[in-house]
Amino acid sequence: MYNVANFLEKVEKKSSKRISADDVLNKDIFTYRELISLINSFVVNLKSEQFIECQISSETEIDTGSKEALLDAHVDTEWSIPDIEINENLVWYPQKNETTIELDELSESLIAIYSSQSDYCLTIVSKEVFYNRKVSDMVQSLLTDISFGDINLVNSGKLIGEKKFREIVDHLIKLDYIFVVRKKLVKDMEAIIIENVVDWENRENYSIEFTKKGREDYSSNIIGLEVMRFMSLT
Repeated sequence: MYNVANFLEKVEKKSSKRISADDVLNKDIFTYRELISLINSFVVNLKSEQFIECQISSETEIDTGSKEALLDAHVDTEWSIPDIEINENLVWYPQKNETTIELDELSESLIAIYSSQSDYCLTIVSKEVFYNRKVSDMVQSLLTDISFGDINLVNSGKLIGEKKFREIVDHLIKLDYIFVVRKKLVKDMEAIIIENVVDWENRENYSIEFTKKGREDYSSNIIGLEVMRFMSLT
């Protein structure tokens, strides 16, 4: 049987806080149930200010339809051996096609998230990290651009991808974090009109800016959390 306390003691002496699951379990083949049991053991022994993350990747789709079947299935160690990361400053970004999986076997402080990216991933992470995570770097770059002044919507879809960009902008408008500016020529004079929505078919006439609320919440990262929660549902 693995000795979690001994492993944690070794981790504390290293700059790296990653632990290979197969080293602790001392076997090449193991089930999701065994891995979750191991992660739970680490959580019990962690300092309260530390967080945990374990991403389990697979070349083929992971069966999350039956919880018992999932727990008894073997982890695809031929594709990727999972590491358990212990860190006080873990950052978790929204994942592609993300859903949460309810597993009674998990410690109350943990949450399981299934997503499909370039491969299939079941990630177990501290709830505190999950619910307080930041937006992805690409979305953050959009918010940073807005914070330095208005951002023209021409070719802006390239920032994140056409559809996702529109969804995020429309969502930020609804939250009163940004407002829409439309420029219009009136008798050879340029008029600035504040709009509630963007006419995406004619977006070259529009730009977006932070509201006062948006600037305040952006600087305190509240806006990032709101956008992240929206993205995780789309």
